[in-house]
Amino acid sequence: MLEVNVFFLVKRVSFMLWLTIRGAVVAFLWLRYTQTHLPHPIKVHLALPVLELIGCMYLVVVPVVQEPSSTACDLMTLAGIPVYVGK
Repeated sequence: MLEVNVFFLVKRVSFMLWLTIRGAVVAFLWLRYTQTHLPHPIKVHLALPVLELIGCMYLVVVPVVQEPSSTACDLMTLAGIPVYVGK
């Protein structure tokens, strides 16, 4: 019984982790194109973040398609983000 709950927790944490990483990569790409006048302390070829974004999208979309009922818990967690950002 305990190991089933641990695997459930690992799945939820990894889903939220990849969702957060995807958000960071999207922010990186958005800043790269909208704030071109800012200095770029880290030079990265554009293919690397695009490939990483594709991989993150796969790791986020597949669990939603395979287990829509269990990822509803994760989506409820995301519902708190506008409250946090709005303050």
